[in-house]
Amino acid sequence: MSPLIFPDEIDSISGGGSETIILNEMLHIGGTGQLPNWFLTADFSNVYDLQLTFPEIQTVPNIDTSNVQSLSFNGCENLVTIPLLATSNVSSMAGAFLGCTSLSNESLNNILQMCINATNYGTELYDRRLSSIGLTAEQAQVCTTLSNYQAFTNAGWITGY
Repeated sequence: MSPLIFPDEIDSISGGGSETIILNEMLHIGGTGQLPNWFLTADFSNVYDLQLTFPEIQTVPNIDTSNVQSLSFNGCENLVTIPLLATSNVSSMAGAFLGCTSLSNESLNNILQMCINATNYGTELYDRRLSSIGLTAEQAQVCTTLSNYQAFTNAGWITGY
Protein backbone atom coordinates (compact mmCIF):
# COMPACT_ATOMS: atom_id res chain seq x y z
CA MET A 1 0.00 0.00 0.00
CA SER A 2 1.32 3.47 -0.85
CA PRO A 3 2.07 5.83 2.02
CA LEU A 4 -0.12 8.79 2.80
CA ILE A 5 1.28 12.04 1.45
CA PHE A 6 1.49 14.88 3.93
CA PRO A 7 2.16 18.55 3.12
CA ASP A 8 5.74 18.48 4.43
CA GLU A 9 6.56 15.62 2.06
CA ILE A 10 5.16 17.18 -1.12
CA ASP A 11 8.41 18.86 -2.16
CA SER A 12 10.33 15.62 -1.81
CA ILE A 13 8.14 13.87 -4.41
CA SER A 14 7.62 16.79 -6.76
CA GLY A 15 10.70 15.87 -8.79
CA GLY A 16 11.18 19.43 -9.92
CA GLY A 17 11.10 18.37 -13.57
CA SER A 18 8.41 17.73 -16.12
CA GLU A 19 8.17 13.97 -15.57
CA THR A 20 4.84 12.38 -14.79
CA ILE A 21 4.49 11.05 -11.28
CA ILE A 22 2.66 7.73 -11.17
CA LEU A 23 0.56 7.36 -8.06
CA ASN A 24 -0.48 3.99 -6.70
CA GLU A 25 -3.42 2.95 -4.55
CA MET A 26 -3.97 5.77 -2.02
CA LEU A 27 -3.52 9.50 -2.08
CA HIS A 28 -4.63 11.47 0.97
CA ILE A 29 -3.27 14.98 0.65
CA GLY A 30 -4.03 18.26 2.30
CA GLY A 31 -2.55 21.55 3.24
CA THR A 32 -2.74 25.27 2.87
CA GLY A 33 -2.34 27.05 -0.42
CA GLN A 34 -2.95 25.54 -3.84
CA LEU A 35 -2.50 22.02 -5.14
CA PRO A 36 1.17 21.18 -5.75
CA ASN A 37 2.39 21.39 -9.35
CA TRP A 38 3.07 17.64 -9.56
CA PHE A 39 -0.64 17.02 -8.93
CA LEU A 40 -1.56 18.62 -12.26
CA THR A 41 0.42 16.08 -14.31
CA ALA A 42 0.30 13.00 -12.06
CA ASP A 43 -1.04 9.70 -13.36
CA PHE A 44 -4.07 8.80 -11.22
CA SER A 45 -5.03 5.66 -13.17
CA ASN A 46 -3.94 3.35 -10.30
CA VAL A 47 -5.39 5.40 -7.44
CA TYR A 48 -8.40 3.80 -5.76
CA ASP A 49 -8.65 6.13 -2.75
CA LEU A 50 -8.41 9.89 -3.41
CA GLN A 51 -8.91 12.38 -0.59
CA LEU A 52 -8.05 16.06 -0.91
CA THR A 53 -8.31 18.65 1.84
CA PHE A 54 -7.14 22.04 0.61
CA PRO A 55 -9.32 24.81 2.08
CA GLU A 56 -7.92 27.40 -0.33
CA ILE A 57 -8.23 25.68 -3.73
CA GLN A 58 -10.87 27.06 -6.06
CA THR A 59 -10.64 24.54 -8.92
CA VAL A 60 -10.10 20.80 -9.11
CA PRO A 61 -8.31 19.93 -12.35
CA ASN A 62 -9.81 17.37 -14.68
CA ILE A 63 -7.97 14.25 -13.51
CA ASP A 64 -8.42 10.57 -14.36
CA THR A 65 -10.56 9.14 -11.59
CA SER A 66 -11.83 6.17 -13.61
CA ASN A 67 -10.42 3.62 -11.13
CA VAL A 68 -11.10 5.57 -7.94
CA GLN A 69 -13.36 3.76 -5.48
CA SER A 70 -13.31 6.29 -2.64
CA LEU A 71 -13.50 10.00 -3.48
CA SER A 72 -13.43 13.00 -1.16
CA PHE A 73 -12.80 16.74 -1.41
CA ASN A 74 -14.06 17.61 2.07
CA GLY A 75 -12.96 20.78 3.77
CA CYS A 76 -12.33 22.61 0.49
CA GLU A 77 -14.37 25.62 1.55
CA ASN A 78 -13.24 27.86 -1.33
CA LEU A 79 -13.75 25.21 -4.01
CA VAL A 80 -15.89 26.71 -6.77
CA THR A 81 -15.20 24.50 -9.78
CA ILE A 82 -15.20 20.73 -9.95
CA PRO A 83 -15.27 19.08 -13.36
CA LEU A 84 -17.33 16.04 -14.24
CA LEU A 85 -15.07 13.30 -12.87
CA ALA A 86 -15.37 9.61 -13.72
CA THR A 87 -17.19 7.87 -10.87
CA SER A 88 -18.29 4.54 -12.36
CA ASN A 89 -16.12 2.64 -9.86
CA VAL A 90 -16.81 4.86 -6.85
CA SER A 91 -18.37 2.99 -3.96
CA SER A 92 -17.72 5.59 -1.26
CA MET A 93 -18.44 9.32 -1.33
CA ALA A 94 -19.60 9.71 2.27
CA GLY A 95 -18.92 13.32 3.23
CA ALA A 96 -17.08 13.85 -0.06
CA PHE A 97 -18.09 17.51 -0.34
CA LEU A 98 -18.47 18.35 3.34
CA GLY A 99 -17.47 21.96 3.87
CA CYS A 100 -17.34 22.74 0.13
CA THR A 101 -19.79 25.61 0.48
CA SER A 102 -18.67 27.73 -2.50
CA LEU A 103 -19.49 25.30 -5.33
CA SER A 104 -20.92 26.88 -8.49
CA ASN A 105 -24.20 25.70 -10.02
CA GLU A 106 -22.23 24.06 -12.83
CA SER A 107 -20.18 22.15 -10.26
CA LEU A 108 -23.33 21.10 -8.39
CA ASN A 109 -24.76 19.86 -11.69
CA ASN A 110 -21.52 17.92 -12.29
CA ILE A 111 -21.83 16.39 -8.82
CA LEU A 112 -25.38 15.27 -9.65
CA GLN A 113 -24.03 13.56 -12.78
CA MET A 114 -21.19 12.02 -10.79
CA CYS A 115 -23.79 10.55 -8.42
CA ILE A 116 -25.76 9.17 -11.37
CA ASN A 117 -22.59 7.61 -12.79
CA ALA A 118 -21.56 6.07 -9.45
CA THR A 119 -23.35 2.80 -10.16
CA ASN A 120 -21.26 0.93 -7.55
CA TYR A 121 -22.33 3.34 -4.83
CA GLY A 122 -24.42 2.02 -1.94
CA THR A 123 -28.02 1.15 -2.66
CA GLU A 124 -29.35 2.03 0.79
CA LEU A 125 -31.46 5.18 0.81
CA TYR A 126 -29.22 6.54 3.57
CA ASP A 127 -26.25 6.37 1.19
CA ARG A 128 -27.92 7.93 -1.83
CA ARG A 129 -28.56 11.39 -0.41
CA LEU A 130 -26.96 14.73 -1.14
CA SER A 131 -26.82 15.23 2.61
CA SER A 132 -24.73 12.05 3.03
CA ILE A 133 -22.12 13.24 0.51
CA GLY A 134 -21.80 16.53 2.38
CA LEU A 135 -23.85 19.05 0.44
CA THR A 136 -25.76 21.59 2.52
CA ALA A 137 -29.54 21.99 2.51
CA GLU A 138 -29.10 25.21 0.52
CA GLN A 139 -26.95 23.45 -2.09
CA ALA A 140 -29.47 20.59 -2.27
CA GLN A 141 -32.24 23.12 -2.90
CA VAL A 142 -30.25 24.63 -5.78
CA CYS A 143 -29.69 21.13 -7.17
CA THR A 144 -33.45 20.65 -7.55
CA THR A 145 -33.40 23.40 -10.21
CA LEU A 146 -30.50 21.99 -12.26
CA SER A 147 -30.66 20.05 -15.52
CA ASN A 148 -29.32 16.76 -14.09
CA TYR A 149 -31.74 16.64 -11.15
CA GLN A 150 -34.45 14.49 -12.76
CA ALA A 151 -31.93 11.87 -13.91
CA PHE A 152 -30.39 12.05 -10.41
CA THR A 153 -33.74 11.17 -8.80
CA ASN A 154 -34.42 8.54 -11.48
CA ALA A 155 -31.14 6.89 -10.43
CA GLY A 156 -32.52 6.50 -6.90
CA TRP A 157 -30.93 9.52 -5.25
CA ILE A 158 -32.66 12.12 -3.02
CA THR A 159 -31.61 15.36 -1.37
CA GLY A 160 -31.97 14.01 2.16
CA TYR A 161 -33.39 17.28 3.47
